[in-house]
Amino acid sequence: LTTKAIGFIKDHAEKPFFLNLWYYTVHTPIEPRKDKLEKYTAKAKSLGLDTSKPPAISEHQSLTNARQDNPAYAAMVESLDENVGRLMAELDRLGLRENTIVVFFSDNGGLATGSHTRYPVCNLPLRAGKAWLYEGGIRTPFIVSWPARFQGGRTLETPVISLDLLPTALEAIGAAPPAGTVFDGKSLLPLLTGKSTRHHDTLYWSSGGLNGEWAVRQGDWKLHALRDQRELINLAAKPAETKNLAAQHPEKVKQLTALYHAWL
Repeated sequence: LTTKAIGFIKDHAEKPFFLNLWYYTVHTPIEPRKDKLEKYTAKAKSLGLDTSKPPAISEHQSLTNARQDNPAYAAMVESLDENVGRLMAELDRLGLRENTIVVFFSDNGGLATGSHTRYPVCNLPLRAGKAWLYEGGIRTPFIVSWPARFQGGRTLETPVISLDLLPTALEAIGAAPPAGTVFDGKSLLPLLTGKSTRHHDTLYWSSGGLNGEWAVRQGDWKLHALRDQRELINLAAKPAETKNLAAQHPEKVKQLTALYHAWL
């Protein structure tokens, strides 16, 4: 995939281009390179880890992997890192790095939670994992680079969402959306260039396939719903989502529930 992507960049280096590159790594099936697997198997052994018996945390009727110890997964992460590096090196070589927007992100958190403990990822201190709407399932890596427009090397704590990418791209190239278009996302450029510190007032998630699970985040408050259970979390105080404040703040639960139904 990286070799094909580099070929595409070379072919389009003299004009604007858009490259959408979705690596299969890291994803199941877990299929690492043999040399890298040997490296990380040896590392796990040197750390005294028994990878056949990973610890687990109960999550409703499921289990969450409680230790990151999978050598095969580590090997695949290194392969991903190497290939992103190849891509960035080619942008440098062609003199395109300065004025190319590069976005690196994941569509969901790592696969950590389900019916057994042999999932390849541990997302601690975040709760649960892929297919869940706890932070382990929805908080992901999100890196943006555009040296010509904004300074790198910063960490912004403001919540953003992948829906922001389309309006960001349109603003970056100076293209107006079709008349009447309404986006759920917002351009990230005011945030990235320091023109604004505000972004989304409220974010919503709905995963009807998993017991009607849904969530709302407003500021540091997050309401998580699973079947008839409601958990109200202050993410600034407990990003691990271990303290349910719903009983202490019933009005906040009511307010966020109303926002969710209005959004639907």
